[in-house]
Amino acid sequence: PTYYVIDAQGKQLMTASGSMPPDDFIAKIESGLNPDHSPERMKQLYAEGKRTPDLINNYAFYLMEQRKEAEGFKVIDDYFNSLSDKKRLSADNAFLFTRYTLNLDNDRARFMVANHDRFDKKMQDAIYTRIQNLYHNALTTYFSGYQMREKKYKEADYQKLKSEMLAMHLDQKYEYAPMFRLIESRVADNDNIFLDNCDREYDNLNPRDRTLLILNLTRLIEPKDQTMKQKLSIFIRSRLAKMDGNTISLAGRLLDSIEQE
Repeated sequence: PTYYVIDAQGKQLMTASGSMPPDDFIAKIESGLNPDHSPERMKQLYAEGKRTPDLINNYAFYLMEQRKEAEGFKVIDDYFNSLSDKKRLSADNAFLFTRYTLNLDNDRARFMVANHDRFDKKMQDAIYTRIQNLYHNALTTYFSGYQMREKKYKEADYQKLKSEMLAMHLDQKYEYAPMFRLIESRVADNDNIFLDNCDREYDNLNPRDRTLLILNLTRLIEPKDQTMKQKLSIFIRSRLAKMDGNTISLAGRLLDSIEQE
């Protein structure tokens, strides 16, 4: 989609293209209407040494929109490194974590996790949500079978991730226990036992993790013979009635690949 912002005289002030989360869309429109947020002006202010949260947020966002991700993240990292702990924890700088911290393997993420209960109270829910999402994403690389299939699985790394999640009580607001059990079953058990455990744990999973499990079944289990293909087919078909439309469509393609022979 493409959006046009037009003033009362019919003059086009800016355009915005592509889908994006509501908060990003609003920020983009507000930024586009602010003279200080024009690309030329932001570049000038940044070169002159101005370092306000508003400028950093909007300038980094602009650079990333232009597919200059490395430059955008350098702006974010340099700004983060220049701040005291007190300023990092302020509400004005929460965007460093809620908008630009995309995985656990960087200094911003480590600071956010270590200080999750020290952030400005207005931002603690948003910070918790970001931490929850980052840990879920990291756990998903195990749950989906990616770590095992790519031969990147390390027991110590998995146990460290699990321990950190439990230490922050992330499991109190999300059903992680069945994910842990299935990951550990996939490491320890053969295909038949693992699929039996999938059957046992499926209804205990959060709905989005059920979808992840279905879509990654042939990564987690390689259907080498007709018996396993039949078991996988039965497992998927027995869940179709409870799937949403998009998952049914994707599951249908998976069934086609399993049942074609």
